Amino acid sequence: MGEPYKRKISCLVSDFFRVVIACMTIMAVMFFLRGLQEWLLNSKNYQLRKVVIKGSRFLSAKEILSNTDLCSQIDILHVNLTEVERQIRRNPFIASAYVTKRFPAAIEIEIRERLPVAYVNGPELMSVDSKGVILPLPKSGSVSDLPVITGIKKLTGKPGQQTVNDTLLQAVEILTKCPKSLYPQISEVHFDQRYGFLLYLTDYYFPIYLGQGAYSRKLQYLQVLLLRLWKEKRLASLYYVDLRFENQAVVR
Repeated sequence: MGEPYKRKISCLVSDFFRVVIACMTIMAVMFFLRGLQEWLLNSKNYQLRKVVIKGSRFLSAKEILSNTDLCSQIDILHVNLTEVERQIRRNPFIASAYVTKRFPAAIEIEIRERLPVAYVNGPELMSVDSKGVILPLPKSGSVSDLPVITGIKKLTGKPGQQTVNDTLLQAVEILTKCPKSLYPQISEVHFDQRYGFLLYLTDYYFPIYLGQGAYSRKLQYLQVLLLRLWKEKRLASLYYVDLRFENQAVVR
């Protein structure tokens, strides 16, 4: 055998051992990673021990988590964040939810609630938020006293869905456009086919004819008018206030 042939054999043997060593190294790394994965999946270090909730104003942690599968025995490595967010949003009082993992053993949930602005006295008593989303009745004491919307003949939409009832949407618009100091004084927003919208106050019994349209202007004027009538001590003796006509108010 010549020298070139011996060098060729030596190179082939050397390459073979390199391949074997490389394969053994890869297999060792794979076994290590698999073992690490098994250890992580079975380790109690990642069992859920804490749930942090942000953005809640009136919902309790129990109410927020009631539709989820989160429990103290669950491993947060197994938690599907998208699914948990979907489960949380099943509560009609929750508009959005964002869930993140905080290793080693915590889940953080940030929510945005739907806050009722009024009760709706339709076929059944419900509530509604500022976007016109139908909501169940809030738990007693969870929100402050709310005005009631009456005169709604057909209340369409399920809890968590925005109503398509234009009359109800207008009533909500009236309440959301109320000056902050006037809103707590309103006890009822009533719709009448003949007169349009009427307001009733918590401390007085006379109707306020609002009509339809130009709500911001009328409500701003009403706030100023009520303050003036209060200073004049005339509120208790009024029969009605009519704001349906442009640039004038009828007070009787």
